[in-house]
Amino acid sequence: MFDYDAILNSLLNPNLNKQQLAKLIGTQSTQFTSERTKLKNNYSDEDLISAYTSFYFPTNALKLEFLTQNLSDEQISAISKTHILDIGTGPGTYVFSASELFPDALSFTGIDESKLMLKQANKLNDEYFKNSKIGFSESLPLVDDAPRTIIFGNSINEMGMPAAFKIIKRYKPKFIICIEPGTKEVFKDLLALRKKLLLIDYKIQYPCMGQGSCPLQNMDDWCHQSIKTTLDYELESLSQVAKLDRKVMPATIHFYSFDEEATSTESSDKARLVRLKRNVKHAYLWEVCTSENKVITLEVPKKLFKKKMLKQLDGISSGLEVSYTVAKELENDTFRVKDIEIEID
Repeated sequence: MFDYDAILNSLLNPNLNKQQLAKLIGTQSTQFTSERTKLKNNYSDEDLISAYTSFYFPTNALKLEFLTQNLSDEQISAISKTHILDIGTGPGTYVFSASELFPDALSFTGIDESKLMLKQANKLNDEYFKNSKIGFSESLPLVDDAPRTIIFGNSINEMGMPAAFKIIKRYKPKFIICIEPGTKEVFKDLLALRKKLLLIDYKIQYPCMGQGSCPLQNMDDWCHQSIKTTLDYELESLSQVAKLDRKVMPATIHFYSFDEEATSTESSDKARLVRLKRNVKHAYLWEVCTSENKVITLEVPKKLFKKKMLKQLDGISSGLEVSYTVAKELENDTFRVKDIEIEID
């Protein structure tokens, strides 16, 4: 999505070599997972900010691109008529990603409490993106009637759901994008936010196909997206040295609209792919969530596809939309399909 060499040249410390970056990234990864009490250490010096930017910035940005691939042209056009506000922007991850995906948007603003992160974001814009519509700040903008899209990129995970909901109620944005870690704990937080947003007239456009209660809300399970990517050679090399795989990225992505013109059409023959349950000789068993907010299993015969398509389906990302026609109802909420459509980019 980005010119990776240009990113490396625009780091706060562009002189760090691959081994040095990998070591710092390893430290950060531990803090993101098992040592979250030390999370703010990630933002404590220019070398750590540079390492974060070299690895997490270009890969996390792909998550917003994945979402746009699952939105309609009308939804993308509507977002492009708003001011885009990225809460917890870090080095500008979703500001820069949004500027590429929604270039006609009115403005792009990144908010972060870390001065060093903002220093890095400004350096990237000054030296690489050079976009006059992009700005960064430590504080939220004044409340006004401007149409807004708010992005929470790995920030609800840190600030907590109540703080995020308070920001939403303050600004009343037309669109809300949540891109958070693909964990069970974060899913529960986003379910709580989902419930609150539906009560104040927001509609969930992705990943849910319908507006009813989530079928997983009282279960020891969670819905998330598994995003499969192809990385720049140097970025892939860095991930191998750091021993961290970014070719498959779990994420919990939700998209809400307050504007009826961006409402998706519900259909009983469409569903969202939750996960691949099994890959047997004659068929795929896909767990999907329907427009009626019910989790079912589709038995998808492999004979429906050409060999080239089968190779793509072996590595399919969860979170994609499928359209299908049922041939036969089997036991345990399993349905054999006679035809199916799924769009893979």
